[in-house]
Amino acid sequence: DTAGQDLFAEMAPHFWEGTASLVLVYDVTRPESLEHLGEWVERISRVVPVESLLGGCVVANKADLNERAEISREAGEAFARRYGFAFFECSALEHQGVEAPFAHIAAVTHRRYAESLEKLAALS
Repeated sequence: DTAGQDLFAEMAPHFWEGTASLVLVYDVTRPESLEHLGEWVERISRVVPVESLLGGCVVANKADLNERAEISREAGEAFARRYGFAFFECSALEHQGVEAPFAHIAAVTHRRYAESLEKLAALS
């Protein structure tokens, strides 16, 4: 978790080595936060190719502030599709939808692990 702050920009690549999945979060009330996600994906993909990830999620946070939202659900979904990631909405304030992205990552990781075991079993 680097919280998208430039302060961590130099250190972050060291944390990304060996990354298996990503959870990218933006604030629906701040359009620049979605724009910055693209920059973060580019930075991360220099260390870990996005195609090699087990899974990824784009999470639209502050879904409880629908009347103040400046980023549409469709824009968030389009961004997620561009990278082959799942899309989720949540409200950290109201504790709604917060667990879903992590459950998705866990399920994808488990499925890939089970597939790997099946491939290994088929070899023997």
